[in-house]
Amino acid sequence: PPLELLQAAVDSVRNQVYSNWELCIADDASTDLTVREYLLRLGDEPRVRVCVREANGNISRATNSAAELARGEFLVLLDQDDLLTPDALAEIALCVRAQAHADIVYSDDDKIDSSGRRFAPQFKPDWSPELLLGYMYFSHVFVVRRDLYTRVGGMRVGFEGSQDYDFALRATEHARAIAHIPQVLYHWRVLPGSTAASGAAKPASFEAGRRAVQEALDRRGIGAKAQQPEWARKANVGIFGIAFPDDGPEVSIIIPTRNGLPILRRCIDSLAQTTYRNYEVIVIDNDSDDPATIEYFKSLPHRVERISNPHGRFNFAFINNRAAERARGDLLLFLNNDTEVIEPRWLSQMVGYAGV
Repeated sequence: PPLELLQAAVDSVRNQVYSNWELCIADDASTDLTVREYLLRLGDEPRVRVCVREANGNISRATNSAAELARGEFLVLLDQDDLLTPDALAEIALCVRAQAHADIVYSDDDKIDSSGRRFAPQFKPDWSPELLLGYMYFSHVFVVRRDLYTRVGGMRVGFEGSQDYDFALRATEHARAIAHIPQVLYHWRVLPGSTAASGAAKPASFEAGRRAVQEALDRRGIGAKAQQPEWARKANVGIFGIAFPDDGPEVSIIIPTRNGLPILRRCIDSLAQTTYRNYEVIVIDNDSDDPATIEYFKSLPHRVERISNPHGRFNFAFINNRAAERARGDLLLFLNNDTEVIEPRWLSQMVGYAGV
């Protein structure tokens, strides 16, 4: 790395208000002798541990080498040119003390350029397994209990560029709890040629990310295909989608209506493009009195259940509950009569995510 940026990263650890830390650095066969000399001098400090790799092994092997030096209960992953905020480790320590079963912790972050300007903050949700299947939203700061890191085998060679994403997918499958600190604790350095600036800098990382998602689906017994959408490829972002199959448990689509023939017809007609195969449609006739609508009901190949309002007053919950009692599907999908399906695989995707 540029020496001055490496020094800044190290100083961001030295400047922590929390003092119970160690810094574990793996030099991955640096060719810049000034970098190696700086690291060897760092190794004289009691809280700094340095190993020098004689052969370049890329980021996965280098990260694992650094992790092997660690004695702490938790590992905080820090890139060579990024910065921790002064309170980062203190907030992490408070979090894991308050949430004793947390094996993984992540925080919000932002980006920082070479002039020190901070921008593009990422305010993340709390733990969302579905979102993690879409992209590596943990990003930084990313913290993992050391025994979990070891148990799942650390970073995997062959996933470089998305090695932390692959690790996060594997580690979260075994974590007892995952905690989010809703504070910016990490500044991600943006330099020309870095993925922080654009994913186009490392296009192979996209395929590594897609493979990481596919292997996660395979491990979990989910018969689906991971893919990078065309819009994500054009935008050079590591965001992925899951194509779920068109078969699965039966779904009962419940559509309440009272008259409203034009909008109901549009809704019903749009269902014909649905690629998912195992579903039934139940139209709730809520006391329709329009002759054309009643004739339309007779022409439908779907079930029509006449359910009247209780006590003569409209009760949306009541009519849907009664229809649900008459449904035979494993899943219930409540669809307003004034909606229209525009994506043929809509139901395949909803059923798929219901089973993730």
